[in-house]
Amino acid sequence: MEHEYTINGRIFPEATQVATPEKLQQIASKISWAEQDFEDLGLKINFTPCDLGENGEPQKNMAMFSMKSADIDGDQLEQACLNLSVIFGCTTMLCKDHEVYGVANVLNGGSDYEVVDEDCDLWIYKMGAKVLHEHTKYWNEKFTEMERKFL
Repeated sequence: MEHEYTINGRIFPEATQVATPEKLQQIASKISWAEQDFEDLGLKINFTPCDLGENGEPQKNMAMFSMKSADIDGDQLEQACLNLSVIFGCTTMLCKDHEVYGVANVLNGGSDYEVVDEDCDLWIYKMGAKVLHEHTKYWNEKFTEMERKFL
């Protein structure tokens, strides 16, 4: 059996937090600081404005982030989600997906190697307050749903 861990997250700054070049620079500084502070978890953040208004100002924004794909303790991940929501002063979402691969079917001496078990944890924090923690046995659809709202 093989185990695969995927840890993805999103940071959703408010439009007012990125409305001017100075505020964008503040977010960029926070990103740099957060990546250093969470280096032991392998945090990597990619920030891009998602939508511009008629006057060219960012309307919707999202920073995507990931962490090293190893078995990081759920308590550490929840604390990281909480801390990032405080650091950036907005909504932060983090999802850990653990897939177990194994032989699912054997036919004519061959094997079919696929996902035989899956666990997914989702945490959402807004400015330090827990909004949601959910554990499912499949990729959490709420992660995709919330992401679509901000794209």
